[in-house]
Amino acid sequence: ADGYTSVQVHPDDAYAREHEKDRSGKTEAWYILHAERGAKLIRGTLPGVDRKTFEQALKRRHVERTLDFFEVHAGDVIYLPAGVVHALGPGITIAEIQQNCDTTYRVFDWNRSGLDGKPRELHLKQALDVIRFEEIGPNRHPKKTVSPADPLQENLVTCELFAMDRIVATSPFTLADRPGRFDIITALGGRGRVVWSAG
Repeated sequence: ADGYTSVQVHPDDAYAREHEKDRSGKTEAWYILHAERGAKLIRGTLPGVDRKTFEQALKRRHVERTLDFFEVHAGDVIYLPAGVVHALGPGITIAEIQQNCDTTYRVFDWNRSGLDGKPRELHLKQALDVIRFEEIGPNRHPKKTVSPADPLQENLVTCELFAMDRIVATSPFTLADRPGRFDIITALGGRGRVVWSAG
């Protein structure tokens, strides 16, 4: 458990609207920028784990026995729809895209204490309400080639909320303006220059 983030889960839109101040839940996707050899993350519960099994594990403080640990490598893409329990292990750096929501239900914190010496707050009722126990497996998204030329463009994730693409370019290229949408551009390596109409 050393170095793992707390095990957490996020609500979907309907639950967030009904029970929280947020207008949306939180679905996210992780692009693994760097992973040390053997680095693992948690995504979902093991096959066969249901709410009852999970609740029993919580009471006995053995939640880690119900969680699915996966080794990851640089370039992997992990899709995390709302309701999937997850945690990052040590030695992993990610780029994350997510819905604009901060509602997080902490399920398990490896029996650690906070800065005040007390265990950090858990949100077990809410977590049990929203966990999708049927969502199992690493869900590593296969890359789909959109354009094989320079720039090479691959679609990494597309859902009803966002899309994540990877572009590899050795010469200048143009990103199409899409009215009503915004783009976040993150440099994963190399160097370049961004030019737009205003500068």
